[in-house]
Amino acid sequence: MLTITLLIIPFVAAIFTLLSGKNAKWVALGFSIIELAVAKYLYFVFNPEGGLQFAFDTVWIREFGVHFNVGIDGINIILVLLTCLLTPLIVLSGIGVNYSKPQFFYGLIMLMQSALIGVFTAQ
Repeated sequence: MLTITLLIIPFVAAIFTLLSGKNAKWVALGFSIIELAVAKYLYFVFNPEGGLQFAFDTVWIREFGVHFNVGIDGINIILVLLTCLLTPLIVLSGIGVNYSKPQFFYGLIMLMQSALIGVFTAQ
């Protein structure tokens, strides 16, 4: 279930960031720090000898046998943690820049984070 949380937080953050207007950078920064805290927690409770952990598997399209299956193992825990560590740094790198539509820029950063977490945790 925690893997789903890692996927949902940046997706919800992208929606809030798109709706926030000029405060988009601070909304994105706040959500990315929350995501980093969740990833850090997962890293510390992860058992390196346990194989696939925090798995979530559900039927997505029953007629075609398609499942939504995510989980974390020894390789992708590092990639997830790295993604969650770099996202606040990416958001902070744009603090001094004035974008014409910052909500789109920061919203896409959060959507990118959700997509990367999805790619890294897909089974």
